[in-house]
Amino acid sequence: MEDLVFYKNMFDQVPMGILIGDEGKFDYVNNSFVQMFGYSDKGELIGKSIELIYPPQVRAEQIKRGDNRRSGLSEPRSYDTVGIKKDGTEFPINIMVSSYELNGKIELIGFFTDISEHLLTQNRLISTYDQYQALFNSAPQGIVLLKDAIIQLVNPQLVKIFGYSDPHELLGMGIEMINSPEVTEELIERSLKRQRGEEVPAVYETWGQRKDASVFPIVIKAERIKLDDGFGVLAYIEDISAEIGTRDDVISNEFRFRSIFNNASIGIVLADLDGFMVQSNPKFQDLVGYTSDELRTMKFAEITYDEDVDYNLNLWETLVRGDTSGYVVKKHYIHKDGTLLPVNISVSAIKNGGGAIDYTIALIEDMRDETLLKETQEELKRKEEQLYRAQKMEAIARISGGIAHDINNMLTGILGYISLIEAGDLDNIADYTEGIKRIVTQSADMSSRLLTFSRQRISRPEVVDLNMVIKDMEVMIKQLITPIKLDLVLDPSTRPIYMDLNHLHQILMNLVINAKDAMPRGGHLEICTRSLSTLSHSAPDAIRFLGSDVNMQTPFTELTIKDRGVGIDNEGLSQIFEPFFTTKEQGTGLGLATVYGIVRENHGIIDIASKVGDGTKFTIYFPTPNIEVEDVPQTVTASETSIPMKPLSILLVDDNEDVRRVLNLTMQQMNLSVHTAENGENALAKLKELGGQVDLILTDMVMPGIMGDELAKSVNREYPNIKILIMTGYHQQSDVFQKLEHLPFTVLEKPFDQEKLKQTIIQLFV
Repeated sequence: MEDLVFYKNMFDQVPMGILIGDEGKFDYVNNSFVQMFGYSDKGELIGKSIELIYPPQVRAEQIKRGDNRRSGLSEPRSYDTVGIKKDGTEFPINIMVSSYELNGKIELIGFFTDISEHLLTQNRLISTYDQYQALFNSAPQGIVLLKDAIIQLVNPQLVKIFGYSDPHELLGMGIEMINSPEVTEELIERSLKRQRGEEVPAVYETWGQRKDASVFPIVIKAERIKLDDGFGVLAYIEDISAEIGTRDDVISNEFRFRSIFNNASIGIVLADLDGFMVQSNPKFQDLVGYTSDELRTMKFAEITYDEDVDYNLNLWETLVRGDTSGYVVKKHYIHKDGTLLPVNISVSAIKNGGGAIDYTIALIEDMRDETLLKETQEELKRKEEQLYRAQKMEAIARISGGIAHDINNMLTGILGYISLIEAGDLDNIADYTEGIKRIVTQSADMSSRLLTFSRQRISRPEVVDLNMVIKDMEVMIKQLITPIKLDLVLDPSTRPIYMDLNHLHQILMNLVINAKDAMPRGGHLEICTRSLSTLSHSAPDAIRFLGSDVNMQTPFTELTIKDRGVGIDNEGLSQIFEPFFTTKEQGTGLGLATVYGIVRENHGIIDIASKVGDGTKFTIYFPTPNIEVEDVPQTVTASETSIPMKPLSILLVDDNEDVRRVLNLTMQQMNLSVHTAENGENALAKLKELGGQVDLILTDMVMPGIMGDELAKSVNREYPNIKILIMTGYHQQSDVFQKLEHLPFTVLEKPFDQEKLKQTIIQLFV
């Protein structure tokens, strides 16, 4: 009996809306649900279609979710959607759904929360004695004062509830006068324990007995109070017959409410206002490893992780004060065996008929699977990034010998030209200086390509021209595979592809390295591209590996890398993309696995054909639906029409003495007035010394102390009329350059010659 009353009262008073559905119709709703959706009576909903509470745009989806659950299909346990009130008002709701079996049928129970922001009102207590006395006599609940389980005082409503005509019929009598015999002994024990200050439930439901011996359901809220001669117990009693029916009605529904509570797929805990977990369902008990009896003697803070306790207590105290109607929080419980349990908790307050809070109820989701999945995904992402970086560094290490060779050749050429000039061969000085400029341009181009390949950044898919990327990497590839011959067969009509440039570099370098290792005595490597309107079946001698969610009907761009190396046997081909599988003595087995992972992620396809002694051909198909090469921002170039240089005052800022000296002399030849500073601090001091009388600040980007962009911002705030030109040795694809692109200043990429500097300055003042 007590359990039934507890379940019925709990579900009918909980501030979360509760719906029990049977084949798409309302079978039960609680009071909060009726109020939440703007109805006045449960009868307006019971037996009606659940479609009533959903607006048209989500109705079909919600009906399908219910059908799926009844059919045993997987659906989210908790999700947000939109509800519609009786008056047509739409509002956001959160739904947590469980299912249980009753009489061979699957029924659904939904816990609904209005997640709109709202303000709570608080009841104000009357402070004067006369007002308290009037409240006592006119209170809608029965009120009784007990001392040693003997009735000391009653109000008129209590006399009426129990069918008496005069308070004196009860005064001085034991509480057995107002309780059913089957529960009297338990209630006397609870009253005496509370009077002694021992922990017992503050609110509970039981059976009362009227003067005529009829039994009816009541709810009791009791508290210990100080009396002149010790302590007593003040109890508030409500007749809840109208809410839960007769004793027979309650008994007939007991199995249903017990099933809902016990079979919920989420943990449910009811806590009194002291924080004791007075009731819990099996799901929660399994989660934390304690029995129901053990949990009744514990406060929720006792099983909460130390670092979460203070924050959770503050939220809970806010709730029981009435400052909020509920809250949702992520926290950790401590299992009985000491294990930390990540959970998501939704906590609400349960009020009695008078509007006062009696309990708090918590709905607990076990987040261990979600947390483990997230941690695993993050770890895999970190490992993937480390692998990409390591493979790239391996490729750079292989290239470095060729780069050193080329740099030494360039330096030899520059020193040779300088020696000829110093020897006095001035007749050909124009040819010599042109040669030096050509070598410097080649070295800058090599530096830019190496930085583009080696940079580390977040994956950012973009539209890229495959042919252009291959041409940009041609020098590095040749250095990597020397003495192997490289042939590029690039169809000019090849369509662009959409993917991360870093990943494309990774594919090319891994396949090139694989081809080089297959030709230890030299050979021939061919890289080809072309576009395909449709994709045919793979060649008879090829094995096809499909990526994820491949659309075979879309146009494709084809990339082929073919070597004439040792080849791979059939057994090796079947395992070629497996992680850690390798045919090399020193190999890691990760290069081709990485290629396959990137292609798969980009919804592509790989065909591989190989024959022992006759080489290997990798063919990759990238989907290219409706994409075109985007306009690429152009760097500053010299104007076709020469514009005369105006007399200007320039503040040159660079920490490199040689660069500063050369630029100073260069701009003096351009008839510019030049002031110099070796860093940002000196530049600000010089500018102040000049009274801000400068037309242009030409500053390097990377300097000790104040960086170039910081200097530019500072000058722009103080002297908004001064033009700013920032020099940088970083190329356009670098993070530093991209950072500068978002600033309202002109950027000049190093290296540059006098003409480029001149035309850039002219454009600033046009």
